[in-house]
Amino acid sequence: MMAGAATVDGGRAVTSRALAPARLRPPPRRNPILPALLVAAAMVLATTPPGAFGLGLLSSSSFSSSSSSVVRRYPLPPPSSESRFAPASYSSPLRFSSLSSSLHASSDEDDASSSSSPSASTPPRPLLEVGIVGAGPSGLLLAHRLLSSPSYAASVTIFESRPDPRANTDAAALEGRAYALGLNGRSRAAMRSVPNNNDGGGDRLWHEVKERGYESDKFVLRIGTKLKLKLRDGAPKLPRGFRDDDDDEPPIEPTVLIYQSDLCAALLDDLERKYAGGDGSKLTLRFGEKVNGVDVDSNYVRAAPAADGDDDGDGGLFGPFDLLAGCGGVNSPVRTAIQCSAPPGTFECETRLLPGSFKAVRLNNAPPGLDRDAVTLLIPGGGKKEKKKKKGGKEKGYSTTAFVEPVRDGGACILFAGGRRSKGGDSSGVEVEEDDDVNTIDPILAPPHPVHRGDRGSLALDLTERFPLMFDTMSRDDLDATVTQLLSQGPSRASSVRCNAYHYRCSALLGDAAHATGGVSGQGVNSAFVDAQVLGDCLDEAFADGSSSPFFFADIAAGVNIRPALLAYSQRQVPEGQALYDLSFGAEGELSVLRKLRSLLANARDTIFGGKFGIGRPVLQVQLSSTLRSFSDIRRVRNKYNGEKFPDQDEWAKKISEIYPSSTADS
Repeated sequence: MMAGAATVDGGRAVTSRALAPARLRPPPRRNPILPALLVAAAMVLATTPPGAFGLGLLSSSSFSSSSSSVVRRYPLPPPSSESRFAPASYSSPLRFSSLSSSLHASSDEDDASSSSSPSASTPPRPLLEVGIVGAGPSGLLLAHRLLSSPSYAASVTIFESRPDPRANTDAAALEGRAYALGLNGRSRAAMRSVPNNNDGGGDRLWHEVKERGYESDKFVLRIGTKLKLKLRDGAPKLPRGFRDDDDDEPPIEPTVLIYQSDLCAALLDDLERKYAGGDGSKLTLRFGEKVNGVDVDSNYVRAAPAADGDDDGDGGLFGPFDLLAGCGGVNSPVRTAIQCSAPPGTFECETRLLPGSFKAVRLNNAPPGLDRDAVTLLIPGGGKKEKKKKKGGKEKGYSTTAFVEPVRDGGACILFAGGRRSKGGDSSGVEVEEDDDVNTIDPILAPPHPVHRGDRGSLALDLTERFPLMFDTMSRDDLDATVTQLLSQGPSRASSVRCNAYHYRCSALLGDAAHATGGVSGQGVNSAFVDAQVLGDCLDEAFADGSSSPFFFADIAAGVNIRPALLAYSQRQVPEGQALYDLSFGAEGELSVLRKLRSLLANARDTIFGGKFGIGRPVLQVQLSSTLRSFSDIRRVRNKYNGEKFPDQDEWAKKISEIYPSSTADS
């Protein structure tokens, strides 16, 4: 077993040192005809009384010996009491679970007991082997949906290059999980979609997540030290046309503010409580292992301990998987593999770095000078060091703002965002003009390099002068903690991602791997959770529809169920991702003066009336955060402000179904 893997059941690993990073070579294909015949014969025998065709040998030693030879040729997990079929990926031999235990059980029962047994009328569920690359919110919720499905059984392996978020809660070790997220009704509905298999299901999952967060529906804007605007003071009251239930106004649950590390920890704890432990475990967690190669044609993954920095082709080879899910964020290795493997002119993806940078600070105590139960946006209003003289005598102030979110136990997360952008750049993401010295970089967002760090006392004074509401009344310990975290971390850059399809063969993309808006709309984690919900729904529908087919198991082995499910997933979610992109960044290209004026007036109307008295609509952010209305529907209503007309659902479905040629879809 590879170092750094938190393995709950044994993962199949084959060490290979001759694999190119861009493309993996799976083991040689075996002829699938013999195993297919054996599976078909076993299915007939399993449903036939032992004496019907003189086949009393089902319980004899000769059949057991034959079955063992098949198992040795096609390595399998230990037999379980439940008969399962492990389907194959497209370029691998058929893989199936040992049928001997279920066949022996059938031979020991008489005709009457067999016909009356519930298991006799219920076909055994297929076993899907799934690889999830990325243990973020979407990947972990997808694991919940797969493992709790009533339509199939699943064995899930999760790969994550970062350490287990429960292992170390120190802010410096969180590696991108330090900031707080806002979970709204979309996230709640997605978590509650997890089936209840006598284990609490999605209701219990949501309760555990909510217990680790802080509920708030208040938003305050502070400009300088004097201007204070309460932009939101409690849950909004939606007009009748925007409620989820038109008969009675349902209570709108407040947004839950939670650190990403705490959110992932809650999802992991519930996963392990339900599915970990014992020889028959369905869950394998591989933290600290970087995926450095993915083959989406045969569904293999190569991973190595992240600490080794192993990018030269070494590592363990895992698979083949029946389904690969790319949940690894904007730098998803699964998406990269799809871009390399998909035929030209099919899969398209646009990524771009967004202007600005940010750093996150975690404090045990919320700033006493701010509203404890409200999210606060602080815009500096004129400190002495806020403006710096540039050449030519022009003044240019730092654009950095502070976004303060309350979290549980009286703490707070401060997100510093902004920074001056210019033409040049360095690897840290903080760009510097060629003729500027390092003093032109905002020290709050400077890289963790001695030439940028300056003096701790200078940075503390700078923070106090620019954000007096936050730091004037803050304790010395909390101010020191803020300075330490700012100096020890590099600035992060946000990116946007747009893909024209969220699937390829038996691989799917979820969350930021498929669509990202860089936090502009505040819907990233919520839309990622919805991706996991919809993909789970599509798989359940595909397997439930085919469960009565006499070729059910063979269909699973050939991907007959999985590929249509992934196509349906793309058809439902690509419009949602594109709509959210449009709503976040506005129309592409130049709008006419008339359209700009209409948009401005409509926004003013919605801000004043918000749909009351039948005038206007709730403001855009309320529609996104406080309703379950699809992003596509919200976008279509705003066609007059967003340049091109947004296609309807049938047009999207047709467009997406034509992306891949039939030869690619069926190969």
